[in-house]
Amino acid sequence: MRKWITETRDKKFQEVLQSRDDKGCIRALNLEDNDLRTTGVSLLLEWTLESLEELNLTACNIDEKGIEALSSNSKWPKLQSLNLLGNNLGDEECQLLVRNSTWKNLKILMLDHNKIGELGVKELVKNNTWVDLAEISLGDNEIGDQGAFLFGSSEN
Repeated sequence: MRKWITETRDKKFQEVLQSRDDKGCIRALNLEDNDLRTTGVSLLLEWTLESLEELNLTACNIDEKGIEALSSNSKWPKLQSLNLLGNNLGDEECQLLVRNSTWKNLKILMLDHNKIGELGVKELVKNNTWVDLAEISLGDNEIGDQGAFLFGSSEN
């Protein structure tokens, strides 16, 4: 059963990879509403995708192990936009996410509709890798007044 699931996901991913731009590079990947979990994220990370600039992982049921794997990824140096809306991410996942030191071109980080609180915000503002981050969206989270204050007083 596990082999069949992996083969099916791999086949779907292969179909996505066929939609390359005219230079043979994938610049944007939309996997919204796909139940990736840890196994799907691991499969995604097997691909180098050096030209990837936009990644949409909205509502993909990415758990803590999936975020940890995603954060340790160093194969997407050109990533500019990461969308993680609706994945039930909390403070622990934020702590894992900010460990990534490769996404130096990240400009947009969408984290709406999760469970991120004050501690998650504290981790996010500590990140020194994402120096070009111009937009971060945290709508419908649990950041509260103190979390908003942390953002406002951050030098990053």
